[in-house]
Amino acid sequence: MRFKSTLVTVLLAVLVSSAVTYGVHAWRNPVEASSDDPFAVLDLSADQKEKIHQIAMAHHPSLLARQAAVDAKRQELAALLAAPDVLDEAAVERSLQEVARLESELDQEVARNLIELRPLLTEEQQRTLFQHIELRHPRNPRPNGGRP
Repeated sequence: MRFKSTLVTVLLAVLVSSAVTYGVHAWRNPVEASSDDPFAVLDLSADQKEKIHQIAMAHHPSLLARQAAVDAKRQELAALLAAPDVLDEAAVERSLQEVARLESELDQEVARNLIELRPLLTEEQQRTLFQHIELRHPRNPRPNGGRP
């Protein structure tokens, strides 16, 4: 029974982290508009684009490093679960806790990024941006819809 609970937790973590991974990649260059870029739905001025780019690039190294750490720990977790010998549930639990801790740190970095960006946007742009993010990730309860 405990294995089922662990498996459900792992599956949920994988789903959430997929949204996280998508969001980190979307933040790489917010100035270039694309269908995956949440800023593409906004009518940003040149000044807004430049300031947003500066903020995003300031957070970029930390976001990438944190995402890489989450991905590496998730791979370790997958290896533990796929091991042919007896499942080490304690190691799986420790790995899950570490994935959760690293994802929390990544969420905090994304939140800091969004906090810095909000004042650059008008109220209408903020509303549009967050509605667009929610439409892409409606089941993700994270404040930024999975890291735009």
